[in-house]
Amino acid sequence: MSQSFKKSSSQINVDVTTTSDTLNLQPKSVSLKSILKEAWILFKKTALPTLGLVILLSLITAVFRLVYIPGDWYIHANQSSYNSILEKLSSGQTELTQEENSLRFAYQIITSLTLWGRWSIPFFALLSVVLFSTGKIYFLQTHEPDSPQTWKESILVPFHTKSQGFTAVLYILIYPLLITVGLLIFIIPGIYIFLRGIFIIHSIIVDEHGGRMAFRGGKFYLRDNVKPLIVVFLIGVLIPLFIGSLVSNPIMKAIGYSEDKYFTLIDPSNQHIGLVLVYYICMHILENIWFLPAPALFGSAFFHIRQQKLELYRSNSDFEIKLPSSAVDLSSGAPAKVLKEDMETNNKTAYIYTVIVDPATDFYYCPVCKKKLPLSARKCTKCGALIQLLRK
Repeated sequence: MSQSFKKSSSQINVDVTTTSDTLNLQPKSVSLKSILKEAWILFKKTALPTLGLVILLSLITAVFRLVYIPGDWYIHANQSSYNSILEKLSSGQTELTQEENSLRFAYQIITSLTLWGRWSIPFFALLSVVLFSTGKIYFLQTHEPDSPQTWKESILVPFHTKSQGFTAVLYILIYPLLITVGLLIFIIPGIYIFLRGIFIIHSIIVDEHGGRMAFRGGKFYLRDNVKPLIVVFLIGVLIPLFIGSLVSNPIMKAIGYSEDKYFTLIDPSNQHIGLVLVYYICMHILENIWFLPAPALFGSAFFHIRQQKLELYRSNSDFEIKLPSSAVDLSSGAPAKVLKEDMETNNKTAYIYTVIVDPATDFYYCPVCKKKLPLSARKCTKCGALIQLLRK
């Protein structure tokens, strides 16, 4: 299943389902100017529906935020006692009572977990907006008939198969926590985790991958394009986060929801859950609304990167093809079966279909079930057939 290329110093995996197909090329990074230009066009077409998604997800995350009320109150109620313990330790008193030791460790653990969860919520909202809008944005770019043509279809497409749905849910729940840890430890790991996660979304939606194939797809699309994507991350994520944190508290204070008012509302002796929920909804909308350009930005970046990968496959003049006698052009008949080793099991053999594709297209059809597949796929997502591609 491997094709050979000449004169290479780096390898680019064009097959996100196996590790055996590589292109030995050094590609140029995609143009940042082209990404931003197309992102602006997409943003104008999708701003209003994306705003609706942002508001809806702000309502959902506001409900999730209620889980952290006990942690917020514990931190507020015990902050002065914890500060007193720190003062004792700083003054040279190393002996603490059992109660003080218990309070110290409990305060540190509860504070860490509460802040970790709270800081992850904006990333949950952002990744969810990108997940549910990617299908529609890709259709606006390509007008492929199989792409989601309505926003309803775009929202439902991540759950097209059980594997995709499970991967999407697991991703949305786990990745915001990983991004937060990465950004807190050192900003570079956080940026890498986020960008890889964005392309995992596109691998789920566009390539219809699930499980580990989707995660490998995220790495595949990120490779060789880190520099322009860092700028996209800055515009689509860091600047909106900064603006949201800068303006949300003053606006909330102006409408009567100061920090002191918040702690009054969550006091267990006189708790007002309804007003707290209103507080969270307003706060999250003010924080998340600045993410409106993000789906268009990352959708544009993905489209250009995907085109780059496909061009490497189509137009490399050093591409050497050794046409097996078993390969049959789809225009003249069904492709024959070739017995080869299955690279995923390593201890079994499996039939691999050899399909000749037209370089002018960016898709082909599974020879078994006729499902439409992208050129990056070497395994049918519907019937599981293993496929080797050769161009005309």
